[in-house]
Amino acid sequence: MEEEYPGKKEITIRLNLNTLKKAGYILLVLVLIGIIIAQYYDVIPSRYSSEEKITAQAVNDNNKSNETFELAEEPAEEIQEEDSEEEIEEEPDEDASDDETDEEKLPITGKVTLSIDKLDIVIKNEDYARINSVKFTIKNQKSSDFIPTVDAHLTEDTYDKKDITLEKLESGKSITKTSSDLTFGYDEIDKEHTIKLELYDEHNNLLTSVTESFDTR
Repeated sequence: MEEEYPGKKEITIRLNLNTLKKAGYILLVLVLIGIIIAQYYDVIPSRYSSEEKITAQAVNDNNKSNETFELAEEPAEEIQEEDSEEEIEEEPDEDASDDETDEEKLPITGKVTLSIDKLDIVIKNEDYARINSVKFTIKNQKSSDFIPTVDAHLTEDTYDKKDITLEKLESGKSITKTSSDLTFGYDEIDKEHTIKLELYDEHNNLLTSVTESFDTR
């Protein structure tokens, strides 16, 4: 048998479902806001931010690798440019090949020598040919300088003479010249012909001469 106490009241608690739902929504929103604020201030690491950092780091590393590779290639390009410049410098000068001066000092013997090195002969037809150029060498072994002039002609035709004057040739020096001014046409190419070169100084003094026989066939 229960005892009744004077002044005792019965308390009844009623829970409203809608109120609980609203409270749950509010709590969820507050939690999400807290998470967003924490991620903004890097309190909680974000999965997406971590991935972005990793991707950015990988891009930076890749850029550094590319820069290193480009820097490593630059010297090779410079070497290729230097090689190209050297090749350009080594190309022969056409004029130099026609007029070659020997820098080596010749012994002084008091003589001047003239020699025929090469005849460039072209056959035009069955009975006609032409000397297109003559290559010759002059050696000045006298004790004085002079200005050389070379006269040339075929021995069977003394009227058709050609001459060429060169620059001053110093004592103890030699010069090799290929001249297309000394050109001659001739018939009877099946026979032997002879060309003669005469060397004069600037005073028209004959210094020496040379002849060479050649067979066109």
